[in-house]
Amino acid sequence: MAPTLDLSGFTNKLHFFLNGTEIILDNPDPDTTLLQYVRSIGLTGSKLGCAEGGCGACTVMVSSFDKVTQHISHLNVNACLTPLCSVEGKHVITIEGLGDHKNPHPVQERIALCYGSQCGFCTPGIAMSLYALLRNNPTPSEHDVEESFDGNLCRCTGYRPILDAAKSFAAPASGKKAGGCCGGAGRDGGCCMSGMTEKISTIPQESSVRFPSVLFKKYDPSQELIFPPKLMRKTVEPLHFSGHKVQWFRPTSLAQVLQIKATYPQAKFIGGNTEIGVETKFKYMEYSPYVYLHDVAELQGISITSEGITFGANEAMEKVSENEAHVLCALLANIKYFAGNQIRNAASVAGNIATASPISDLNPVFVASNSTFSILSSEQSADCPARVVPATEFFVGYRKTALNPATDILTLIHIPFTRPGEYIRSFKQAKRKDDDIAIVTAAIRVQLNSDKTIVDTGFGYGGMSAFTCQAKKTSEFLKGKTWGDKAVLDQALELLDQDLPMEVSTPGGMPEYRRTLAKSFFVRFWWDVIEQQKMQVEHNHGDIKLLTQEIHRDLSFGSQSDKGTIQSSTTEVVSKS
Repeated sequence: MAPTLDLSGFTNKLHFFLNGTEIILDNPDPDTTLLQYVRSIGLTGSKLGCAEGGCGACTVMVSSFDKVTQHISHLNVNACLTPLCSVEGKHVITIEGLGDHKNPHPVQERIALCYGSQCGFCTPGIAMSLYALLRNNPTPSEHDVEESFDGNLCRCTGYRPILDAAKSFAAPASGKKAGGCCGGAGRDGGCCMSGMTEKISTIPQESSVRFPSVLFKKYDPSQELIFPPKLMRKTVEPLHFSGHKVQWFRPTSLAQVLQIKATYPQAKFIGGNTEIGVETKFKYMEYSPYVYLHDVAELQGISITSEGITFGANEAMEKVSENEAHVLCALLANIKYFAGNQIRNAASVAGNIATASPISDLNPVFVASNSTFSILSSEQSADCPARVVPATEFFVGYRKTALNPATDILTLIHIPFTRPGEYIRSFKQAKRKDDDIAIVTAAIRVQLNSDKTIVDTGFGYGGMSAFTCQAKKTSEFLKGKTWGDKAVLDQALELLDQDLPMEVSTPGGMPEYRRTLAKSFFVRFWWDVIEQQKMQVEHNHGDIKLLTQEIHRDLSFGSQSDKGTIQSSTTEVVSKS
């Protein structure tokens, strides 16, 4: 018989602020998303587009206060996925909270005056992403501006006028060429600032030639809506909501989590709802109750020791050396292109691991780095020692892991630091660089001794089988061999074909292409380590950096001309940006 859960300490009132106004709701339905709620009360600026966190039309900003660090964070998130019940103690700002047509916010005004809106469907979400950026950094770089939009799509403008407006808030990029701040992009190759008045500081550099007579509102961060002091003083208490089909628990301690799981073995742990929200909408999955883990103190924070980094413990931070940081660089390299900003702001690392996607961006890094996962069971108490499972043994099948769905919770993720002579690198290939599902992902690690003999290796591949897999034959072969020996490389590539077999009928198709990708990642890693070790190896590859370096998009640029040129009697008009 399942134990009975004591709900005497749980409340059923949801308390948050919306555009500066206090909201208290009695027992809201856990099935309701934040987008559904704000639109139901007349705040229809936020739009429903893809409904799965890919287009950004529903973007809003959610601010929260961390009582431990005393820090206020401002995050742009997808309201179409964010459960209404998850905004307890937070301040939600929608596009209506910025301004209106009579008194627009500088963000809204500049997007409008720079023609950054055409059909207008995506514009509120784009404005909110820019607004969230400015709330965190009032003077962003142009690179910061472009990165802030990686979760927003626009099918009308081609993005240039949107970026014109957004970059008006940015400091000029460093290292500009001769010709002024714009590198000679102004009239007749001169500076775009030429001939402007003293008030030019209020005109965006990218737009000053096109809109020389327009003076924008000056952005003043001190005039923004503050985080409500009432929420700073609010006590974090456990919540329980019961809807038509679904229950929602918000525990505040690990002991409460284990009690709920013991009472409801079918309970579904939830963080940002970035996976479950898609499953329930498009795969018609049904879960109840949800257990929201965001406010469980024992599952928060980062601990750094001499051995490695652990996610999930509330500890102080320590400095990490360059040698130790190789594994963190590999993790961050794939996080950078993990979905869009809105998803990264909401998703949890543990959720990504437990989902066990066969094309995960992060799980190959955990496998290759010999990371470990700590797991507690609802049959234990919160202070019992957790069972520790190596990442190499955690993924056992398609969407299956070493977790017992009826009892287990993943509590800690430990990533060991790289040691001297140890290198690790991650890779991801998708159809586009930003905000896309991978075709193949990988992480590869090697440890060398002083004479370049291979001591240990680790491989993690996504997109090559039904779950994150390893190249065990290749790894075993490489031990004791010399890094840089061409014969060793050739044999390793042959063994990778055996480690990563793919049939023509493989889901996703392109088996030969994916095998080639997997091997090319190892070749890039091979030469990358040679370059870092400054080894003298004969080759005919030219500049090795062109083979090993990651390609990153430079800052975009463009111009617009309204002067078409008739080239012939066919009235061909040439007018391109």
